[in-house]
Amino acid sequence: MSTAEVHNLSATKEHCILYTQEPRAFKKWLFLRNDIHVVPECAGKQDTRVVAIFHLHNFTQQSQQLEQCIRHHKWVLVVTKKSTPSEGIALFKMGVKGYIQANTPLATLEQAITTVRQGNVWIGHDVMSALIQGAQATPDIKASENTKSWCCGLTARERETADAILEGKTNKEIAEQMSISERTVKSHVRNLFDKFDVNDRLALVLKIKKIIFKFL
Repeated sequence: MSTAEVHNLSATKEHCILYTQEPRAFKKWLFLRNDIHVVPECAGKQDTRVVAIFHLHNFTQQSQQLEQCIRHHKWVLVVTKKSTPSEGIALFKMGVKGYIQANTPLATLEQAITTVRQGNVWIGHDVMSALIQGAQATPDIKASENTKSWCCGLTARERETADAILEGKTNKEIAEQMSISERTVKSHVRNLFDKFDVNDRLALVLKIKKIIFKFL
């Protein structure tokens, strides 16, 4: 497919571009979803209207290609054979919006595509926990009375949920800790996102940390 053909396709907002030189590795995706267009490498004009799926098999060798892809596309979803927290952290620092494994079912891929289109990030729990732990390399949020301003306007349950998120816990773990259903936890999480004006857990952690830093 030529560069011109790729950009003509961008008029259809639903399609995706898969940058890979090994299309056979994604034959199940390509068979079940015919709007994923395979291109060997990223080249040409900027296109911010489509989700770019970048096949990463060697971070060191492909870093420049990936940087170019990020410059050309608003939403970049990296797919790799095996995801790792360290690689995930490096990718999100570069500006990648999603990180999944090549054996991910199509239904999960579609969820990831929808998520990044909405301005959120798609990230595995192991990578998310590592990122949150990195963000926690600050003084204990409970160490000073002055730092408690971050939770003004929160209910007791929302504060408890936020504390658990700051510890990197999943919704299931939070539900067990608070003796409530996961559905209720999701409701608390949505309320926290709304109150802090964020779209995902990592952004929530960073926002709270930013507020705390003002009082340290």
